[in-house]
Amino acid sequence: MAVRSSEDLLQDQEIKNIKDQLGRIVAHIESEQRTFAETGKRVSMLERIYESQQKLIDKLDSIIRNGNGGLQLRVDRIEQREDQGKQRLTMWLAIASGAVGLLSLILQMTNKL
Repeated sequence: MAVRSSEDLLQDQEIKNIKDQLGRIVAHIESEQRTFAETGKRVSMLERIYESQQKLIDKLDSIIRNGNGGLQLRVDRIEQREDQGKQRLTMWLAIASGAVGLLSLILQMTNKL
């Protein structure tokens, strides 16, 4: 029976550690992919909600428009919707870019290993 040197044992331990690290990285990437998919579903759901609310607001605007000062109220409402839409879009783009950046970083790390 051959006696293994301490260097061989150290290399075996390093290989085991690298395999463990790769397993954790793969699990983390899979988790990030699930999170990204869930975020996409939520964005789609919010878009549908936003569209339905937009239709309701449009109906209410048409009612308001028939009264005194209705045109000014309509302009104010449109400006508010535009501002809110820009804020929501900016928020979701920031979230998506952060998730993509994190995923890219993880993939770069796995390629280096």
